[in-house]
Amino acid sequence: MIKVMKRIFFQISLLLTMVMSLQAQNTILDSSVHRTTSGSSLQSMIFNNYPPKHEVRAVWLTTIGGIDWPHSYAQSAYSAEKQKQELVAILNRLQKAHINTVLIQTRVRGTMIYPSAYEPWDGCLSGFPGKSPGYDALKFAIEECHKRGMECHAWVVTIPVGKWNALGCKQLRSRFPGLIRKIGPDGYMNPEDNRTADYLAKICGEITRNYDVDGIHLDYIRYPESWNIRVRRYIVV
Repeated sequence: MIKVMKRIFFQISLLLTMVMSLQAQNTILDSSVHRTTSGSSLQSMIFNNYPPKHEVRAVWLTTIGGIDWPHSYAQSAYSAEKQKQELVAILNRLQKAHINTVLIQTRVRGTMIYPSAYEPWDGCLSGFPGKSPGYDALKFAIEECHKRGMECHAWVVTIPVGKWNALGCKQLRSRFPGLIRKIGPDGYMNPEDNRTADYLAKICGEITRNYDVDGIHLDYIRYPESWNIRVRRYIVV
């Protein structure tokens, strides 16, 4: 009986392997497929019998310190327009490179690139933390991405909130006593405190309610390497 069952199992496995192989070959050879397929794309084609809708070709657009953008400050109508055109030029280059997704750093260090009810403006736009650049940078970025058929995702830095006495960190320390931990010269939201998750969820809710973003990316969800504290242990039953 055991030998018979083994033989049947082997025959079924062989049959499934042959079917999957033929299906994959037919799908790959289909005239509608015009690119090389591999990995998850090939897996999708085997089991769904059609190629994936598109692939993500993304870039991280860093705003902290103007690393990627902006490279000038918006302190007047003229300089605000100049700053906008810097972003337009970047997006034009990305479009020519066939990038279809932009992850723009939206929450920087307890600070924002849009008018938020929770945190102040980041200084990368106007040159002064807490001061408006005269326009909504996130809204502008989303609109310009969509004009080019590109997705725009809000990149949210979660745990680090900047220098201890910087505006964003100071406001959070005042609003949430005991939540921000000092590690070296910087402040960090304590990921073990439930208030951290609740607060970050509110920020994400604010973004998705007010902006036509195509995604939210949460970055730096971890303890800093130098955080020498005891991590709680939980037993999963």
